[in-house]
Formats: sequence, C-alpha cells, structure tokens
Amino acid sequence: MRLAANTSEATLARAPARSEGAIALLVFTGVFAAAQVGKAIICMPDIRGDMHLGLDVAGMLVAVFATLGALGGVGAGAMVARIGLHRSLIGGLSAIAAGNVLGSYAADAQTLLIARILEGIGFFGVVLSVPSLLAGQLSGTNRNFVMAIWSAYMPAGIMLMLFIAPALPVMGWRNLWLANAIIAVGLVVFWWARIGAVVPVETVDTNKRSSVSVKSVIDVLGKERCLAAAFAFFAYSCQIFSMSFALPHLLTSTYAVSTGTAGLLSGGVLAVSTAGHIASGYLLRAGLRIWVCTAIALITFSVLSICISA
Repeated sequence: MRLAANTSEATLARAPARSEGAIALLVFTGVFAAAQVGKAIICMPDIRGDMHLGLDVAGMLVAVFATLGALGGVGAGAMVARIGLHRSLIGGLSAIAAGNVLGSYAADAQTLLIARILEGIGFFGVVLSVPSLLAGQLSGTNRNFVMAIWSAYMPAGIMLMLFIAPALPVMGWRNLWLANAIIAVGLVVFWWARIGAVVPVETVDTNKRSSVSVKSVIDVLGKERCLAAAFAFFAYSCQIFSMSFALPHLLTSTYAVSTGTAGLLSGGVLAVSTAGHIASGYLLRAGLRIWVCTAIALITFSVLSICISA
C-alpha cells in the first residue's frame, strides 16, 4: 500500500488504459453529481408549496451551484489539486450524501439552503476530479473521444432528474432527496473500496501540492487559449442553464403545462444537447479540430437565439 502511495505523477501519466467499465463508472459519477442541479429545478414547485417560499428564495436555492461556481470555481480547482483527486472524489460524494440527508428533513428554507451549499461543494469535488481521473485512464485519440463524452455530464444529469418529474406526485421531493443520498453513499463505498483497483492510485507529494498557488492560477488565467475556452464555456453555460432553469418554469407558469409534462419536454431538450456532446466525440475521432466544433456550436447558439427572440 505504501509503495502504491509513493507512485509518482510521471508514472501515473504513463499508466496504461484501464477497463471501459472504470471509465463508464467515472462518467456516471459525474452525471449523478450533475443530477443534483436538476433535482432542485423540477422539485421547486413542490418545495415552494411545502415551505411557502417566494420566487426569490426559490431562485436562490436553484442557483446555489452556479453561485458557488462563480465565486469559488478557480479556488476549488486549486483545492482539488492540493488534496488529491481521489480524496476530492470521495469527499465530494460524501458531501452530496450529507446534503441530501439534511435537505430531506429540512423544515425551513435556511436549512435547505445549507443542504444545497453542501451539495454544491460536493458537486465541485466530484466534477473537478473526474476529468483528471479519466485522463489517467486514456491516451491518444481515445482521450479526446471520452472527454467529449464526459462533457455531456451536465445536460445528462439534469435531464435524468427532469424525466423523473411525472413520478414526483407519488414519490415526493423529500423521498427523492433520500434516494439521492443512498446512491451517493453507495458510490462512496464503491470508490473507497475499489479506487486503487479501478483507476491508478494517484498521490501528489507534499512539495507538489504546495506548488499549487495563487500564482499558478494567475498564470493559467493569463493564457489566451484558457481565456478563450473559459468564455466559450460561459456562453454555453448561459444557454444550458436558461434551458434547464427557465424552460420548466415558463411551461408551467405561462403555458399552464403540468409539472410532469414540463419535466419531460425540458428533459427532451436536454437530451438533444446530450446527443450533441456525444456527437462531438465522434467528430473529434474523425479528425475535426476542437475549435471547429466549438465555433459551430456557438454560431448555432447565436442564430437560434436570434430566431427565438424574433
């Protein structure tokens, strides 16, 4: 065990690709973390009725994840690098489990907000560690393909929760929270027991961890390619969150569509988005450049946004 713990990052980088099952499980873990975003979206009408919340508080509960990302996303990435990928993965899942348990028994908005913050912290622990763990599994063209598949984790996770909407009247939002807690605990147990056997054991020595600093973050932000990628992702996030957050509310409030039907329709939109992510993996494997895929997506967003507003 100690010998494995002293494995260098260089050795990790050269580690051979592992099983497809390990890759699928890592992607599923990220999708599950993203499902915590969609869970609040589709349950909010029931939560508002249960706790008598206004739209302002409801919006805050839904937007917790985005707010945490805006305020501390860069710092969270540095923190994950410091504490290690595996600790971040298991710790993130544990926080998601704790947040779901607390949320399922919440009697007021304050308690539910604390629970959502816990879930948000756990979300970042998972989704910031999984890509690097995936990269350690892959090499060559397979890496671009799988990372393109991974990029669908957010719409896929939200979509899964939106598709549950028709079952909410029977299940209840509190039971949905508890079900998510059980799944999170199951994933914690699995990764705790199998992380060394499923993925390479990654440990960064103390000197390497201490090198992650504010200067490192500034250096990354100073690179033009990093900024371009960040702005492209910002544009994508605006689109995906407008579809996932606003569309269900628009359908129920303006068009008097039932919550279950609104969830299915909104989930169908996100299913198309998920398919687009997966298609990009095949395009990259076929030799299309990453910037071409990104440009096509952004141009499509722009044209369709103009058409909708018109």
